[in-house]
Amino acid sequence: MNAAIAGLIGAAIGALASILGTVVTQFLQARATARNRLRDKKEEAYSNTLRYLLRVQNKRSEMSVKGGQLTTILGEDDVKVWFDDVIEAQFWVTSLSVYCSPSYRNKILDNSSQMNQAVKEFLSEGGSMPIKSFERAYDEIADCAKGDIGTDTLRLR
Repeated sequence: MNAAIAGLIGAAIGALASILGTVVTQFLQARATARNRLRDKKEEAYSNTLRYLLRVQNKRSEMSVKGGQLTTILGEDDVKVWFDDVIEAQFWVTSLSVYCSPSYRNKILDNSSQMNQAVKEFLSEGGSMPIKSFERAYDEIADCAKGDIGTDTLRLR
C-alpha cells in the first residue's frame, strides 16, 4: 500500500472519529439537559405543593384569647384567598404526580384524590373544612420529597 492511500485512509478514520465524537457529545449533553430540566420541574412541583398545602392549613385572619384559650378564625375577607390557595394546592399536587418518581406516584395520587374528595364534600354538602385532608397530604408529600429529591438521593452525574 502506498503512502498516499494510507494517508487517505488515516484521514477518513480521523474524520469519522471526529464526527462520531461530536454526535456522542451532543447526545450526552442533550440527555443531561433533559435530566436537569426534569429535576428542576420536580423540585418546583414539590416546593409549590408543600407551600400551598401549608397556606391552606394555616390561613388565619384574626386571633383572640378567651378564657386563656387562643382562638383563630378565617375572616370573610380572606375566604376568597383561602379558596384560591385550595385550588393552587390541588393544581400543584396534580402537577407533582406528573413529575415525581414512579415509586412515589401512587401515594401522591391517593393524597390528591382524598383532598379533592374532601373539598368536593365541603363545597357540595356543606361538610367540615378539609383541613385534615390537607394536613395528611402535607405530611405524606413532605416524606415523598425527602426520598425523591432529598440530598441523600441526589447524585452528581
